[in-house]
Amino acid sequence: MLSLRSYAILSWLAAIVVVSNAWTSHKEFYSIVIYLARSKLNKLVLMNLMFMIIVVTGDFLMRFFFGKLKQAESSMIAEKCKVKLFDIGLTMIYMRDDVNVYTASFLVALFSNYIFHWLTIMRVEHLLVNNNLSFREHLKMYVLHFLLLWLDVEVMMYLYRNNVGLVYQLLGFQFCFMGLMIGLSLFKYTISFAEIILLANYRNKTVLFNVVELLADVVKLGLQTYILIYMYKKGILPI
Repeated sequence: MLSLRSYAILSWLAAIVVVSNAWTSHKEFYSIVIYLARSKLNKLVLMNLMFMIIVVTGDFLMRFFFGKLKQAESSMIAEKCKVKLFDIGLTMIYMRDDVNVYTASFLVALFSNYIFHWLTIMRVEHLLVNNNLSFREHLKMYVLHFLLLWLDVEVMMYLYRNNVGLVYQLLGFQFCFMGLMIGLSLFKYTISFAEIILLANYRNKTVLFNVVELLADVVKLGLQTYILIYMYKKGILPI
């Protein structure tokens, strides 16, 4: 099986060959860009390079924040990916005419982001269940929570402010769900971690968590209803 390092090297070499060929054939920068954009082979090589960069970056961040994944985490991620792939796939069926290499790249980034959200939540639960007081581990989880929440908000605001295609608008709603997910996790994490640090026992914690989770489910249901209405207005749904 091709290793990640070998795949990265081959991707860079292919991209260098493509760009070098364009440079020798067209001396002007504008002509080079046009040549690269019009050739399907060139676009495929460059998109593969982009995909490789996303994968390598994700692998580096995963190793930095999580280290070696536990077997339970790997299995859970695989199951969640199957469900989410089916969920998003249903939407893509009705928009198959708008799917291209750029949309595929956005989907790769979307799924990578989902994986980091799921892993963060699972790792936090593991730390709290085992009363792990490692400052380094908790610091990494807090940094990751805030980074993911910031990323979700930034993507949502960008898609809202700019006139992007319909397929990106629909996929952008997924960042709303992820922001809600990681925000809820951050709230519960902070309360539970404070209990461990202060050696306290908040008696109404379960009730509080149930109420907050209920509110989050209501917001999620509202978002899903809005998406269906939005798709219906755009004539995407076959009804």
